[in-house]
Amino acid sequence: MNRLSLKITAVFVIAICMIFSSCSAARENTATKDETSQTTEKSAAAPETTQPETTPKLKSDDKNILLIGHRGYMGQYPESTIEAFTGAFISGFDGIECDVWETGNGDLLIQHDPTTTRTTGKKKYIWNLSEKKRYKYPIISGGNTENYHSTRLIIPTLDETLKVVQKHNGYLLLHIKDIKKDSKYCLSKSGRNKIISKLKKCGLKKKTLIFGGKKYVKPFVKKGFKIGVFTSPKSKKKFYSVAKWCKKNSVKTLVFANMKSITKSGGGKRVSKYLKKKKLDFGVYKTPSGKAYRYLCRIGARFSMSNFDIR
Repeated sequence: MNRLSLKITAVFVIAICMIFSSCSAARENTATKDETSQTTEKSAAAPETTQPETTPKLKSDDKNILLIGHRGYMGQYPESTIEAFTGAFISGFDGIECDVWETGNGDLLIQHDPTTTRTTGKKKYIWNLSEKKRYKYPIISGGNTENYHSTRLIIPTLDETLKVVQKHNGYLLLHIKDIKKDSKYCLSKSGRNKIISKLKKCGLKKKTLIFGGKKYVKPFVKKGFKIGVFTSPKSKKKFYSVAKWCKKNSVKTLVFANMKSITKSGGGKRVSKYLKKKKLDFGVYKTPSGKAYRYLCRIGARFSMSNFDIR
């Protein structure tokens, strides 16, 4: 009896151990599956949680018109310099505006004034300079130059400016300057051809608006570029006259000097409706505030130019 009891007890203990081992293995398999499942779920969810959110850059559409930096970002940088043009794009402007002059030897320089007095402290007509001579007239005065004492600011060439625009895939408003009181300056046919050639070479044909007075932009018409007339109508009658001239001469854009010139032309909504009917567009040369910018957005302007980021 004792031996039989021992055998039975031994069999019972072995059976209990086998059952316990089976249960443990089952629990381990279940835990492993759960961990694998959780890991898979986390891996699948990872791309959604790790991808950074980006804010799309404002571009021209039905609500947000192009914001153009007047002489670059001149509210923060020295005007009409490579620093101002680069700073505009880095700060989120869609494009820049600049003024081009032809020098006596055929070089094309970028500056607003006809002389270098205000920005360099030395009086020299811009057309008496050249690409080489400009280094003798560094920019030392004007807005925002106080932070550039250790940097030599130089009057840019058109080529240098176009490289910045091209690099940032931006828009360019190129102002052809005219001097009504000084007969010394006149953009030559050779100068116009150089401007056209350089813009085409940089691939900016469709992203450039060439604008200025009637006399100076007319030779650029039907060269493959969008052309605009700089205007400051003092009455509805004069506004209609300018619009009709643009339509007749294949000029597609009116560049209003300021917001007041739109008001004197009959008001934003009326101006926009009339120009849309004539298949013309418009923008404002200097927009003073975010409120004015939003108003231009509402009435369907093509662009808004400003010294600051007013969006």
